[in-house]
Amino acid sequence: MRPLALLALALLHSAAFPVDFSCFTPLAGLAAELNAESEQLMRSTFRQLWGELGLRHLGPEELKRLVAAEDPFLERETPPQLDTLKKHLGNYKRMIERKGWYGEATRTLLLEELRNLAAPHEAAEKSVAEAGGLNTLATWEAPVGNGFFSPDGHYFLSSDYDSRTYRTTLRLVDVKTGKAALVPWPNSWRPYGIHFSQDGKWLITQNHSTATLHVAPVAGGEIDFTKAFDVSFPRWKWFGGKAAGAVVNLVPLADSNQVYVTLSSSDRPYLVDLAKKTAAFSAEKRTSHFMGMGAIPGSSRIYFAVWGGEGEAVIKTAKVGATGKLEDVQELSRWAEGFDDGDPPRMAWSRDGQTGLATAGLSSALHVVDKAGTETFHCPQGPTKDPNYVVHAFFSADKKRVGVVSGNYTTGNRLHWYDRATKTWTPDPRGLTIPAGSNVAVNPAGDKLVFGAQNSPAKVLTLEPR
Repeated sequence: MRPLALLALALLHSAAFPVDFSCFTPLAGLAAELNAESEQLMRSTFRQLWGELGLRHLGPEELKRLVAAEDPFLERETPPQLDTLKKHLGNYKRMIERKGWYGEATRTLLLEELRNLAAPHEAAEKSVAEAGGLNTLATWEAPVGNGFFSPDGHYFLSSDYDSRTYRTTLRLVDVKTGKAALVPWPNSWRPYGIHFSQDGKWLITQNHSTATLHVAPVAGGEIDFTKAFDVSFPRWKWFGGKAAGAVVNLVPLADSNQVYVTLSSSDRPYLVDLAKKTAAFSAEKRTSHFMGMGAIPGSSRIYFAVWGGEGEAVIKTAKVGATGKLEDVQELSRWAEGFDDGDPPRMAWSRDGQTGLATAGLSSALHVVDKAGTETFHCPQGPTKDPNYVVHAFFSADKKRVGVVSGNYTTGNRLHWYDRATKTWTPDPRGLTIPAGSNVAVNPAGDKLVFGAQNSPAKVLTLEPR
């Protein structure tokens, strides 16, 4: 279980699950009344709530506005993507009020933490400017609420949620020129997951509120919305004759016209045929226990993670047959450290598709998985007491090194390289700070790392070819 879950269990549900809070004293005067251990726990709880539920949705400008409003509990009007965070902060505030801890001293303490959360963004801007002098950075006018490269690496597609208009904007960047073009997609589309087919000929998005896929053909760097179409799923008898629930896994298969999909409301997966614009139940009987699925590059196989018991994650691979049946299922590896069954493992793959790199949840652990077994190591720790977490990881071409972006919500993130033979870490010599809450992507060739956040331009860091 992640640290946030443990702290939330203790702090947000103390009434249902009695916890000994005797280490706290009322906050009548912060310096005199609050011991160091209590203050650290209160600060870290607030920071982790914000880190996991807030920073992924807000860019530096929104953070500055919240700091200026002196509103650490989000009691004023806020954009809807912060509703979950607002609910947890409300529970947190009510708990400390019941204990007699709440007052101006508490508010000052937590407002200070909110300023600390915004500080890495300012430090990163300075770091970006300094690194730019090495000709290693470019700027794309494409905010990266989410972003990824086309399979051939020629284009970068960014999506950005604007908290002021409540709309998602798509931009397509020509990687060679760095020019970004606004993608005028239909107003009826409310996407929350965007994918390319494996050959880059289709753009596939998941609808925000219905169990529907929106699909448009892609050719020559142009997304043709005049030929776009929707794919709906067969009706599910348990939900009044309607397909319900959210898309949990969406995996474009090696056959460009096929997509493997699981819904939250169905035990059985679906096989989508884009050429026929149809979706049908697959022959696979049950995949509701799958915690994550994805395609393996350069391979006709997919991977999926399942709960192995005893706190283990099990990574398996399989081929998807013509009817959607999973065939030739093989266990690749299993591990327990850093695994949380509520958060599917994130997987990166070597270019030959033979070796996986797994991380899960808020953890410092990385796991190299292949048929030879599992190799586990941890990202380097920073100068503060706050633990560092893996944000993004990828292989070098020869698989001898692993590039890792890691850090925490206090200091921001940095890029390090891990040598698998010597088991040593080397910081990237440019010392670039990547803001906490940034989204990170690496292109297929491994020579460009893109990072950015909501409502702020993407930064492009040149890497050595991997």
